[in-house]
Amino acid sequence: MKGTARTDHKKRTVRAATACFNAATALTLVVCSCATGYQPLHSGKGYSDWPISTNEFAVSFIGNGETDAQRAADFALLRSAQVTLQHGFSRFAVLDVTNTSSARPYTVRQRYYTAVPPSKAWPPFGLSGSWPYEQDYLMEYDQPRVFFKPGTVLRIKCFASKPEKPFTYDAAALQKSLKQKYKLG
Repeated sequence: MKGTARTDHKKRTVRAATACFNAATALTLVVCSCATGYQPLHSGKGYSDWPISTNEFAVSFIGNGETDAQRAADFALLRSAQVTLQHGFSRFAVLDVTNTSSARPYTVRQRYYTAVPPSKAWPPFGLSGSWPYEQDYLMEYDQPRVFFKPGTVLRIKCFASKPEKPFTYDAAALQKSLKQKYKLG
């Protein structure tokens, strides 16, 4: 009886440890595979801003490899709207845009098993009835990919009211629109 109880306890312990490992792995995959959120610059990702003059500012946003270019541009505009409002202005114009995105090539080794030897055609000529090959063959190839990290820097000029020229964004309306689009609080 003691041997059975010990074996059952070990099985439960192994199952519990396996469940914890699987949960941790799933959580890691979820956390690591997300686009950069709207956040201050941290670990090379997020937004930052700095004054150029009393009514001009530079605003940047850098995303990770899961962030698309549109999201990065929208977050730079959102931060521009917030900077405009924080400094007592209601409108802003984008005077200059600098693309700070980076692209880096890398290679992924792909592997799969097939019943067809690499030297044979797919499917084999004259195939009738049973499959002539019984052994699995490991196929490997390198697949080129590109790691894209979007980034943008906007130089903005702020205005207290709508000027005749240039085109300006209504900071409050843009902020509201982009917060709704990305479901930000």
